[in-house]
Amino acid sequence: FFPFGVNIDSFEKVRLVVTEKPEEFKPIKKPIIGYIGGIHKWIDQNLVKSVCLGLPDFAFVFIGPIQTDISLLSGIKNIFFLGSKEHGELPSFVKFFSAAIIPYIISEYTKNVYPTKLNEYLAMGKPVVSTNLPEIVFFNQKHNNLVYTAPTSEEFISGINTALKQDNGSLEEKRINAARENSWRNRIEQMSIAIEQA
Repeated sequence: FFPFGVNIDSFEKVRLVVTEKPEEFKPIKKPIIGYIGGIHKWIDQNLVKSVCLGLPDFAFVFIGPIQTDISLLSGIKNIFFLGSKEHGELPSFVKFFSAAIIPYIISEYTKNVYPTKLNEYLAMGKPVVSTNLPEIVFFNQKHNNLVYTAPTSEEFISGINTALKQDNGSLEEKRINAARENSWRNRIEQMSIAIEQA
């Protein structure tokens, strides 16, 4: 099984070189808790609402196309929906996240989902807080609990606070190394080895 990888070079380039915030981020105060990807029915909006209300001094930024009704989240002052961006623009946004989130509902569908954004977040060295998706649990077993997991809104809030308090250069390097391990280059190499062995 080969899950989604990450184009590590494009993220690495931005992480090392870009210093200018995207225009849309300039009026948004840190800490910025970010999400990239479709705003779809698998996002746990009740969880997101509780977390945003529980952390009123944090900005929650969602970058991606809106694909479902988000009226539950309307009127919450610290949520920002910035719409779709070109894939090549994403690293410049993730660079200025304080932490990143994967707030998916646990369902029969998401039990089989490997979030593509996981390695994109990690490639930028960002701490990640996620619900207990089986693929995240498996990832943590392999990578020494690198992702903060939280089954409830209270634990999600605690996970975000802990992620920001614990963040340091050593953890950032571990995240980047995990993303490198999960790069498309490595995925293709692993596929090639399997083909050669067969």
